[in-house]
Amino acid sequence: MPLLFIEGEGYERFRVRYWELLTDAILAGFYQPVADWCETYGKKFTAHLKAEESPFFQLSYSGSCFQVLKAVETPAIDALERYPGNNYYPRIVHSVAMQQGRSASLVEAMGGSGWGVSPESFTNYVMWLASHGIEQFVLHLNQLKLNTKAIQDWPPSMPNHVTWKDAFPALLASLQEQAAMLPDLKAKPNVLIVTPTRGIMATFDPKDTMQMNEHDGSNIPRSASGIINEKLLALVEACYASGIHYELSEERVIEEDGILMNGTLRIGKRDYNHVLVADGCRWNDTGMEDKMRSAGILVYGSDNWQELLPSRVPEIPNDEVSSRVRQSPWTVQPPQTNQIYVEFQDQSDGKLTAELSLEQPVKIGSMLLFVHDRVQEVRINGQSLTIVPKHGGFEVNVPEIVFALASKLTIEVSPLEGGEACPIAFLRGRFAVISQDEPMEKDEHQWMLKGPFKLVPMPAAIDGANLISSGFPFAGLPITMSKMIHMDEKSVTTLQLTDVQASAARVWLAGEELGWCWGPDFQVPTPKELAAGSYELKVNLYPSTFNMYGPHRHIDGDRYLTSPDQYKGIKNFADRPDAPELTKVKESHFVKWGISGDVRFIHQK
Repeated sequence: MPLLFIEGEGYERFRVRYWELLTDAILAGFYQPVADWCETYGKKFTAHLKAEESPFFQLSYSGSCFQVLKAVETPAIDALERYPGNNYYPRIVHSVAMQQGRSASLVEAMGGSGWGVSPESFTNYVMWLASHGIEQFVLHLNQLKLNTKAIQDWPPSMPNHVTWKDAFPALLASLQEQAAMLPDLKAKPNVLIVTPTRGIMATFDPKDTMQMNEHDGSNIPRSASGIINEKLLALVEACYASGIHYELSEERVIEEDGILMNGTLRIGKRDYNHVLVADGCRWNDTGMEDKMRSAGILVYGSDNWQELLPSRVPEIPNDEVSSRVRQSPWTVQPPQTNQIYVEFQDQSDGKLTAELSLEQPVKIGSMLLFVHDRVQEVRINGQSLTIVPKHGGFEVNVPEIVFALASKLTIEVSPLEGGEACPIAFLRGRFAVISQDEPMEKDEHQWMLKGPFKLVPMPAAIDGANLISSGFPFAGLPITMSKMIHMDEKSVTTLQLTDVQASAARVWLAGEELGWCWGPDFQVPTPKELAAGSYELKVNLYPSTFNMYGPHRHIDGDRYLTSPDQYKGIKNFADRPDAPELTKVKESHFVKWGISGDVRFIHQK
């Protein structure tokens, strides 16, 4: 056993045997019995493993994904966050599915990707996974009820609780159209890449995992096994970038399951004529590569594959020209209601309080407090108000008489004993939310506002270019914007919104709905030839769901990875390594929202 940790005589052989034994044990003790039971009773069986992102990361959690997933009827991965990851681990499940003759592979997608997920980021993520042959998608979470814990539980809850949920049918139709144009990965692959699983096992030192991020396997040290892992991932990325149709396996699968015949390596239901052996591969049969060559298989290494495997990078056609038309400025229709996130402060007596400044309260009118969890009592400006279960939460009507002569609104909540200690709540009404200080630009994606916030009457004129500083930072509903368009000649076109910052937009032209659009292009086709003349364009512009649920005061605001601890301001592995231990800041973050550009029409050449 000391050879697991120190380099003595025979340590590499011992470590390979040790990790392969553990792989066989978890397979025989758990996955295979479940698979057998499912087969006996006619059930489908899917599972993803922990740490699929690289063979180094996999080792101390599952041993070998290639061995374990052979027993899973529908092999799966867990693809977290909102941005595409490396191009190694999604291809594992597709490869195993093809080799084992399975009908499909599956992904649990976008866990912890945050409330800032948009149709654009969703499209990029799904298409990345689809480009690896994954056909079945399970979204990480769709909560039945959106209480406080649900809001903060590795969001988002999708599709039911994102601001742009009504766009989902159009989004799914768009994804199906795009996926239909992807290369057919069920066709015969160009090459099989051999993962050096044994090579990593042979040089793996458990202490090397101490600095590794347990969430995504990043920060792997450049130890002997770490370097082998790094070279493999670089090789796979190069093949993906070259447009090569590759599949994956490992040394043990080829030796134990592979059949050599007539210029082909057969693994289960899949035949390969070209094999690319990654650096660090370790064979029990030292003559394995020569045997493949003798059987007529073309065997490559990291030094010569680019010369011998053809690149198939698709060209992107440029067949569009654009034109502008005469048009009026954007006008904004004030919404019927707005809201502000009520940030409670703990008091020594166990109660929660929040204080909001009011300007001209009579012009604001009555308001509504919506609390996501049941509470014992709500008092506003000292008056106890009735709590009514409604719309999946609890509503408190706040009549104008409670605050008509006041300059502030003091909200006091008594949590339910044994219930949510600090429930999320929103105050809703016909008001705008204004920061006491000037807004600050965090980056190209976000604004920052410093509290305390003030509630003012809904303005008659609203700046549509920046709806955050115009009074709608916490809004969850779309805002309607319109303009007149004057066309001098008839045209068959695609309409494009420019300089847009929003999750999605729904577009009408001359009273006829054109449909949904989203970034990066914000284009929607016009359904028929447009004659010369004047048309009213109406757009419903949807805010990011992050603006509702946050965590607003996290140091980075809308991150691609959101954990429950980020709502508490406690640093965890979902934060950047250089983040402070306390990640809650004074400023509130909001994803930009508005339109500042003109409308363009896109013509096909």
